[in-house]
Amino acid sequence: MAKGKKRSKGRRSGTPNASKMRGPSAAASRPDAPKAAAPAPDGAPADRPWLWAAAVLGLAVLGLGIVQWVELLQAQAGSAPFCSLNERVNCATVWNSPFAKAIHRATGVPLAGWGIVWGFAAAVTAGWAAFATGPAPGLRWAARLTGIAGVLSCVVFLVASLAAGAICLTCLATYAGVLAFAGTTWGFRAGKAFAEAPLGPLLGVPLAAVVVGYGAVLGPGLQTPVSPTEAEARQAEQALEQISESDPESSPPEGADEDEKGEPVSPAPASLQAFLAQLPGPARQAVAEGVQSYRDAAQRPTEPPRHVQGSPDAPVRILDFVDVLCGHCAHLHHTLERLRSMFPPSAFSVETRFFPLDGACNPNVSRSSPDPAASARCVGPKAMICAESDPGYGALKAAVFGASPRISADQIRSMARTHLEDVEPAEFEDCLESEQTEAALRADVTYAMGFDIQGTPLVLVNGRQVRPALPLLMALILAEGDPNHPAFDDL
Repeated sequence: MAKGKKRSKGRRSGTPNASKMRGPSAAASRPDAPKAAAPAPDGAPADRPWLWAAAVLGLAVLGLGIVQWVELLQAQAGSAPFCSLNERVNCATVWNSPFAKAIHRATGVPLAGWGIVWGFAAAVTAGWAAFATGPAPGLRWAARLTGIAGVLSCVVFLVASLAAGAICLTCLATYAGVLAFAGTTWGFRAGKAFAEAPLGPLLGVPLAAVVVGYGAVLGPGLQTPVSPTEAEARQAEQALEQISESDPESSPPEGADEDEKGEPVSPAPASLQAFLAQLPGPARQAVAEGVQSYRDAAQRPTEPPRHVQGSPDAPVRILDFVDVLCGHCAHLHHTLERLRSMFPPSAFSVETRFFPLDGACNPNVSRSSPDPAASARCVGPKAMICAESDPGYGALKAAVFGASPRISADQIRSMARTHLEDVEPAEFEDCLESEQTEAALRADVTYAMGFDIQGTPLVLVNGRQVRPALPLLMALILAEGDPNHPAFDDL
């Protein structure tokens, strides 16, 4: 008996304590025991830092959009933005790409403005969700959808940027901000499944924010020039209109009151002083910088001209090196033709030489097309050289640059047959293949390399390199090429 009891007692003594078996539940039932923390419900304050961080990131992207817009305005006015470091890292190239211009023309707002709109919508959706007292699943999913839409837009913009052949540093910063926002929106709980989120906050809040943001930037967007050409034209036209109103005696040269598109043009200003006085502030600054660069540039000797438009004895002699598929070269052609419609032939002359950006006909370019005969960059300059002695040279040049940069070698041949007056089609084809034409093109390339050409167009005025902006060229023509003209002292 004693022995059995002893074993029973041993079993009882080895049995775990009942309170230990019950674990925390038993401990929690004791008045003096600490209570276990309940799991945080969806939408609790613990989630709010993520929401506030997302809202701040949206505001950061909005701020970057404002900076980019200011830089865009400076670039369109003729100043170099700080984000344009070289040919490859150049925000101005991205902003003036065909894709960016198409977005601006279609919506009335440049890409920088759409960064502002997205940043505003992102900040509103995330900030509203942070202020909400409950889980607000509709607002939280709205913030996530805004992030997804931003990421998809960034992918499209990056592809368009790479297609333009340049990278925009501030755009990369915007992409980083959008990606950070999108990632942050998945750091908080949504509260419900996407399909259960209320549609009102889910779609209504971000759409309303986009509408409000778009309405805020549409006015400034419509006032922002789509391209440097448009910006310079606006600046020059504004100055010329004011001069025309104050000086009724100023008039265009006889027979030159329309540009190459048949549109009326303002008369040339009577004096350099009058023109500079009426220029808007950004244009005046761009002219001042351009004149100073012109003063500082070394005056290099130039070769006897091969073909000149205008008087060979003009006080201002413009020499340009171009590529027929270069968009900036097409811009330069339009600028020079506009000046030609405003000034008499004796005011300035233009000699166009060629620097094709194709290794098939330019050994200084690494990229090469497989067939020079099918390359517009190679056929275009040869066609121009063959047309230099023909009365239709100007018409052919206008047609080629009017269709640039989307023009083929076959189109150039067709244009030559249409516009050349004295050169027969068979004679023209023989000229394209002749050694004499090849030699002339090689001479142009060698000539350009002597000026350390870095890209097209390269423009020289009286042997000094200048930026080919319409206000600057007009000022130099009015100054008869003199960088020390007294009127420049007031800039």
